[in-house]
Amino acid sequence: MNVEVRPIKTAAETALATNFAMVKRALPGAATVAALREDAFRRFEIEGLPHRRVEEWKYTDLRALMRDAKPLAGLPDAAAKARAKRATAMLASIEARAIVFVDGAFAPELSDLADLETGLAIGAMDLAPGNPDTVYRQIMEFQRKAGAFDHLNIIGRSAIEASDDPDATREAMLNAVREQIDPYIAAGNAVIDDIIDPRETRPTIVRALRMAKDKHVEKPRKRHGVMPV
Repeated sequence: MNVEVRPIKTAAETALATNFAMVKRALPGAATVAALREDAFRRFEIEGLPHRRVEEWKYTDLRALMRDAKPLAGLPDAAAKARAKRATAMLASIEARAIVFVDGAFAPELSDLADLETGLAIGAMDLAPGNPDTVYRQIMEFQRKAGAFDHLNIIGRSAIEASDDPDATREAMLNAVREQIDPYIAAGNAVIDDIIDPRETRPTIVRALRMAKDKHVEKPRKRHGVMPV
């Protein structure tokens, strides 16, 4: 007899599913983005909120901590934008470009979009020129092809542009990254137990399995079966 086990949904998981069903047709993005969003939510419905049995969330049991789920925020009104404007005024002395989001929505009128650097464009994907799906595919394609060089241009852009020799600065930063991407450094820090030559992978696994098959752990005898009271 086969028994189908269905996990019990928490109030928060049920509320998230209800909220998504109500707003999914109004969310930005055409067929490609909508299909990806639907697929992502199907996985959420199967797995639920992360809990302590998920290694990455072992010490932050979101399923237990999240008692309910609030409705999704609507587009910010004039009052919300006015409060955000007053809040950002406190950061005016910081020499940085301000990109402001109010209740999760991009607010271009409150953001610093003047004199953008060459090749830089800032805007919401649903307002981007052309099809938002095209923008999404471009981002995914960049992430797929991007290497250390591309990511370094993003992370170290300010230092590279401020340098008298941008190419030399970029190469020096790349070399610093390459020096850390080394299995022997990881082994020296006890992050890994062994380094296996790819040609020896199968014999190494077979040897480990044979050792584990007949492994017997000798435990020290207990001095007292029951602690004396």
